[in-house]
Amino acid sequence: MKILFISYFFDPYPGVGAKRVSYWADEILNYGIEPTVITAIEQKGNKPYPVHYVPNTKRKRKFSLFIKDEGYSWELDLVDFFEKNNLSNFDYILISGGPFMHMGISTYLKKIFKGTKVILDFRDPFGINPRYKESFLKSFIKKYFDRNFCKNADDIITVNKFCKDLIQTDQNIQVIENGFDERAIKIYLEQNVHDDFLICHAGSLYDDRDPRLFLNLLKENSSLIKFEQYGNDTSFFDNYRKYSFFSYKGRYPYQELIGHLNKADACVLFTLGKAFESTTKVFDYIALNKRILIVTEGEPKTGNLHEITKVYPNVVWAQNNEITIKKAIETLVNMEVKPFDNSRFSRKYSLGQLVKLLTES
Repeated sequence: MKILFISYFFDPYPGVGAKRVSYWADEILNYGIEPTVITAIEQKGNKPYPVHYVPNTKRKRKFSLFIKDEGYSWELDLVDFFEKNNLSNFDYILISGGPFMHMGISTYLKKIFKGTKVILDFRDPFGINPRYKESFLKSFIKKYFDRNFCKNADDIITVNKFCKDLIQTDQNIQVIENGFDERAIKIYLEQNVHDDFLICHAGSLYDDRDPRLFLNLLKENSSLIKFEQYGNDTSFFDNYRKYSFFSYKGRYPYQELIGHLNKADACVLFTLGKAFESTTKVFDYIALNKRILIVTEGEPKTGNLHEITKVYPNVVWAQNNEITIKKAIETLVNMEVKPFDNSRFSRKYSLGQLVKLLTES
């Protein structure tokens, strides 16, 4: 069996958008399935399978003024690539987004690869995304494209049931969650040797996820609690850089990041509180069996983050206000960490679900 992955993001791109398909392509060989990859990310080094670098030339199209999704222009580059290269037939073509607009190439692909089935992989919702405040016209157009993309797909997959409900189609959608990369996880049995209680956050923070109330409370307990930020920097941190409790560590490759997070006593997530929201970092925190604090702008213990963590014994929720965060930090510090079987949350498990879809459909 042969599968072609088309994903704008792929290794060595360091962002989370590359992780899902990069893992699948690397490991699906172990199931006797031959992968090929097409990506907009320039390649360094060699993979044990074909990876075709197709750069986005950012050509203008009819609606380029209104459609900013990078896949819109990249679709033209993909068509050029297929017309210039005589690729052998595939059993499946999996197109991952976002960006999403290159999903429109599925009709063309089914014409040139006879009998090939197309799978669309929505890592986020597209037609309706509650995170964005969009005009009626923009929302209408996105939903139109969403429906048309799905109409031309043989199978549709997404990362959680809440995202599933937002995709504009009546077709069956299978949920295949993200997870932690078990190849990089190393659980250390020794106890932490630092005297302070260390809380880490990994990833990006946006305007709708404000950590400053949380950081203010840590500043008040700076003699006992320290905080480390890994990933993107933000102006949210500007008022705390001069204090000893705060440390911005920058971005690290995944395996190095896991090593740093393993030293933490607890890890924190900030969420807008929308039902579909998820983050791959919650899987990494669970993989390391860390105490987890989830600070939400919405209702605690709701949405996909609750679906993921409700079976995990070492999690505390707090609304983003001073009283509940303060109480949650106290609970976190005094919590006895309980063991947990995390295998259900690995990328190996999610790949098994994909392979099952490929072999049984």
